[in-house]
Amino acid sequence: MKPVRAKEEIDKIKEKILNCSLDIIVSDGFPALTMRRLAREIGMTAPNIYNYFSNKDEIYLTLMIKGFDQLVSSLQAEINNHADSFERIRSVMAMYLEFGIENKRYYEIMFSSSSPKYRDYIGTDHEALSTQEHDISMQLATLALTVVQEFAVQRGKVLDVNDARVTLTMLWSLLHGMINLHNSQNIDYLVDDVSSVYETIVDRVMAQIDVLF
Repeated sequence: MKPVRAKEEIDKIKEKILNCSLDIIVSDGFPALTMRRLAREIGMTAPNIYNYFSNKDEIYLTLMIKGFDQLVSSLQAEINNHADSFERIRSVMAMYLEFGIENKRYYEIMFSSSSPKYRDYIGTDHEALSTQEHDISMQLATLALTVVQEFAVQRGKVLDVNDARVTLTMLWSLLHGMINLHNSQNIDYLVDDVSSVYETIVDRVMAQIDVLF
């Protein structure tokens, strides 16, 4: 009988599997992730990996949940740290940029890849796990919408849900584009100090923020 692994050792092996899987998905796409390739790259046998994850879809969804968990926690922290709605929305924008740039691989699979989405798993064995990922991502959207609506209220305006979604989509599109330009390194051909330029962009958006509402 094989000895039972300690939880810390199991967690370490799972993290190794997840990190390698993330590298494969980001570099070559979700279809390139196979248990055989994964086993080869981390020095394990494919049957051994099945002791930790049932298949590639479980690995992928676990990565998605991990990424959204981290982003939701960061957003909630920014909301809690700023009572003033102006500073709150600015800090949330800065935090989102920071997350997307510092967690490039996770951001890629969360927002920029052609990997499977929630609807792709409806009716499959992984629907429950995919629903968990979907719920966390929707929690992120709800928190962001609340930031937008509370900002409008403190400016003496009332946004219905549709208006709030339009405003959030405008801000999200800007930030998403900035992150993609940075992570693809395309922005380097236009400006020398990306961080400074991005800070200036956020400042200019905030200077005209009332126009968006």
